[in-house]
Amino acid sequence: MIARRLSGLERVWLAADRISSPFAIHQIVEWPGPLDVDRWRDAIQRAAGPGMRLRLRGILGGARWVVSDAPVPVDVIETPWDGAGPTPWLERPLPPKTGPVRVRLVPGDPARVVFSAHHAVTDGRGLWRFVTDAARALAGETIEPPPAGPLTDAELARGLGVEPLEPIPSDAVPPCPAPPGHPPTWRRRRLPAGPEVLPRLAAAFAAAARPPPEAQGVLRFGVPVDLRRYAPEARDSTANLSGIAHLEVPPDVTPAAVRALLDRAVADKMAARHPLAAEAIRKLPVWLIAAVGHGANTREARAQRFGTTLALSYLGRHTLAIDGHPARVAFTLAGSIGLPLFVGITTDAAGVEIVASGALAPDAIDGLLDRVTEHYTGSMAPYSMP
Repeated sequence: MIARRLSGLERVWLAADRISSPFAIHQIVEWPGPLDVDRWRDAIQRAAGPGMRLRLRGILGGARWVVSDAPVPVDVIETPWDGAGPTPWLERPLPPKTGPVRVRLVPGDPARVVFSAHHAVTDGRGLWRFVTDAARALAGETIEPPPAGPLTDAELARGLGVEPLEPIPSDAVPPCPAPPGHPPTWRRRRLPAGPEVLPRLAAAFAAAARPPPEAQGVLRFGVPVDLRRYAPEARDSTANLSGIAHLEVPPDVTPAAVRALLDRAVADKMAARHPLAAEAIRKLPVWLIAAVGHGANTREARAQRFGTTLALSYLGRHTLAIDGHPARVAFTLAGSIGLPLFVGITTDAAGVEIVASGALAPDAIDGLLDRVTEHYTGSMAPYSMP
């Protein structure tokens, strides 16, 4: 069964996977345990709808996602892992033609389950639906998995009447030095709970990444936006239906000012312009897109000027429970997408989980997160919108 055709932006994500594999979303669920492997295997397969069993078929303009009858691969990881940074088994490819979605069960205290998906197959919201359905199946509920399409990000955006995004200049400074050729890594932090998490974190990252006066560059943040908000008929789809809104901010931006920028971007459907721009290359070979992208990434890293300083992706607040235990959820985007840093954010009743990933030195990411934590915790007092 054909789920949907391959969109231009999904082809970009396939190219990103060639540059630095896997180009994947990882959502990490952890709770006190124990982890019943057999129950989890059953729950995962019952929750794995068409969107989690896709395979890529065809070439160029004829490429499409089809639904496979094969189960989602589930691995049991016996190697100890703290859930706070990369590990070799998370760096294994997720081949779009044979298995772009995989789940790893990691027994321990805490127990962890890691849901991984190639970003061309789904976005954070689509994978999160798989996570929550698996938790519901584990609790014995009946699951009705959502569809995998057929609406693509570009088709959704086209229906909104927006114009394609114009090319973004490479004039954004990195959040900290980004040496060429550094392997991707990530770091995880826990922050206090509070209101307006995304605006506060954006303001904290702007302050922490403050460029020196002589830098002559801008701070430009990319904020992924779920385009389902504009199309009720796509609300349950697990397709990759996200676009990116680009916000230029001053180093001394306030949370209230960030909130105003975000509200304006959503109202103007700014993120919908992103997938439309990628449609121009929908029929180009992935290898060619990857070659051009790799060259552009290398030039930007050498010049220390990028299209985007960092991306801030907020998955929202969750109340996930596993066997009666509140669970923490963190997520990251692994691989190269031509920006120095990607920040995945989730919240729960007790706190905020952030994971910062990118081709930066680990100590540089740690130092940046130290400064972010200081600025974020210092902004916990209430603020008023202008």
